[in-house]
Amino acid sequence: MTTRLMHFTLGPVQGFIADARRLRDYWAGSFILSLLSGHAMVAAKNAGARILFPLVEGDPLFQAILDNDSQANVYVGSLPNRFKADVSECRDDIPETCKRAIEAAWSDICQTIWDRYVASAAGEFHGKQPHETNRTKRIWKRQTERFWEIAWVVGEDDGENGTWLDMRKNWRRVDPNRAEHEDLCRVMGIWQELSGVTRFTDGSQASQREFWNAVRNTARVSALDLPDGEYLCALALIKRLFPVHLQRTGGKDHPQWGGPGFPGAIPWRPGAGTLDIRHWPSTSYIAAVPWLKRAKTPLIDDQKKSRLFLAAKKALQENEDLEPDHRKFMGETATTLFGLPPDQLFKLDGHLLHDVGIVAFVKERFADDKSNEAEKARSALLEALNETAKAIGGGAKGLYPSGFFAILRMDGDRIGELLEHHQDTIKTGLATFTASVRDYFHPDSEQGNPSLGALVYAGGDDVLAVLPVDTAITAARDIRDLYRKAFVTACKKDEVKAAEFTLSAAIVYSHFKSPLTAALRLSAELLDETAKAKNGRNSIALCIAKPGGVAAEWVSVFAEQAKAASDAALQIDDAACNGLTKKVDALLSGGFFHGLRDRYLSIMPGEIERKQGEVATDALLRDGGALLKALIGADLRRQFGSNVYKDIDDAVAVDAVYRILRPECRDENGDPELQKTVAFDGGMIVRFLAMERRTAVDAGGKEDELAGVRDG
Repeated sequence: MTTRLMHFTLGPVQGFIADARRLRDYWAGSFILSLLSGHAMVAAKNAGARILFPLVEGDPLFQAILDNDSQANVYVGSLPNRFKADVSECRDDIPETCKRAIEAAWSDICQTIWDRYVASAAGEFHGKQPHETNRTKRIWKRQTERFWEIAWVVGEDDGENGTWLDMRKNWRRVDPNRAEHEDLCRVMGIWQELSGVTRFTDGSQASQREFWNAVRNTARVSALDLPDGEYLCALALIKRLFPVHLQRTGGKDHPQWGGPGFPGAIPWRPGAGTLDIRHWPSTSYIAAVPWLKRAKTPLIDDQKKSRLFLAAKKALQENEDLEPDHRKFMGETATTLFGLPPDQLFKLDGHLLHDVGIVAFVKERFADDKSNEAEKARSALLEALNETAKAIGGGAKGLYPSGFFAILRMDGDRIGELLEHHQDTIKTGLATFTASVRDYFHPDSEQGNPSLGALVYAGGDDVLAVLPVDTAITAARDIRDLYRKAFVTACKKDEVKAAEFTLSAAIVYSHFKSPLTAALRLSAELLDETAKAKNGRNSIALCIAKPGGVAAEWVSVFAEQAKAASDAALQIDDAACNGLTKKVDALLSGGFFHGLRDRYLSIMPGEIERKQGEVATDALLRDGGALLKALIGADLRRQFGSNVYKDIDDAVAVDAVYRILRPECRDENGDPELQKTVAFDGGMIVRFLAMERRTAVDAGGKEDELAGVRDG
């Protein structure tokens, strides 16, 4: 009997998840996409299809949908947006069956959000004008009913089915009426915001504000969920309120909402017992997690560590006994994810853990205040932060949390190409890998979330997580090793070598006050264009983001062996943490790499090419880099002086710096070789990481020193 295959895909992916004001929005978009794809897979299975790719047996999200399990707590989107199935035993309308399953689940989500949070406010707002139709409802229907692009190909297996979907995408129909005008969404900027008010023709911005105040009051959501001035389209509002409704329904805090949240789409509460998805950790909170871990230690007096919490409670005039919706200064409750206590300092909104965050928080909170209450609150909070930092630092100098966080994005190399010949191996390997990544970040697993990160999604060969600056490189290395181990096991029944399956990574260090969307897009570009295309796959790329662009960028091949001495990324991490040697304090000064470059370029013979902080010159790199190594040694002796440098192994110190300046790429044959440039930006990243890990700084000192990195 001839085998009939179906390739099925759901999109747009980036068009739905990429635009996100906060981390919770990004999680909601990726989870909804994975959830809808899961409904299509379950519909195919129930119709008699056999899912060939991905491996769904044992996948917790697929199983929860299949069983309609109200007791599940799955919160990681583990299913990709496309799948392949054997439909030989199915009716011809199997693709339509999958399509209807997606539409039914999506309709349940949309209708619930509309009924519970928008309909009443929209009816009241537009009903004030006798001849006014409900423009909001028209916008809602237009945006939600025409958004998803669902495509499939069904045919007899001809051995070339791996290209079917790619060819099908060439038939993609573009709707000329899809472009929207009027006033646009503040998050997803190509879609019209929901009030339907056009400020230039309908009057002032007051009408828009009136509509959104009505939505906020009717839905009983706080400024955390829907800030003043944030006017959203239907898609952005669904992503924003999806976790709000799931957290409310079926919970003791809001019995009036009942449960389950979206019975036709997801009958369980994601993260129940592990993660409060409504109060998903903010980037400002994740940046401060290492600081909070230190504050947790019993050596620090409880009264001193609670001072910031008590100051916030008093200055912001909050009542700790209020319902969670109204505790505006207690924005973080997912503390168990990081092994932190669920009270006081550890429950504060992430902005209140940083001096610049306090200033912004107070400014927003007292926006309409005409008295000096805002100044009093700001002064009290900053003073309390300084005292808390001194208590944690253990002296006159304070230990302050970093304002930077890291986005880690990882993706398998050449999966599409390898899938044509090794489908079963890849299916098994990716299933094992995805499960391993989930365990790695789970606080109750054997590993116990060692990187202190928040996993946004792990599906197929894709991973995205947000972590503190301190742990991102180690986490990337650990996850790469999980990928390698998964395929070592999967390849035992296949002729292909496990070394064929590699993973690339990108890490973007961004400040919590910078737009999250920009950092997420930069991480995607860094992965695709730098780690994969430029450096030839199996690579890790790092960059420091600033408002004007990239302040420093560096890339190198992953070492073949786990934690090998030749791993340049680990050299950067180790140099930032321990200096040139663990025997003495040999941290490089901020100007070391700048000085090395600027001091010697003018006397170098040969052609010099400058591009993104990299300098290529034959003279520096000739004879195994002998001249560059000599210059490194001379500058090290100049920096540390003879008294310190006598305790440093010269060869080890020079080699540590040299590996950072000469990372590896892959040649045309895929073999690693030293890059033909001097990557001075690697030194900038070393210094940046060292500054963010300092054990003690003067109050305000860190912000001043980082100004050059942040502002360029």
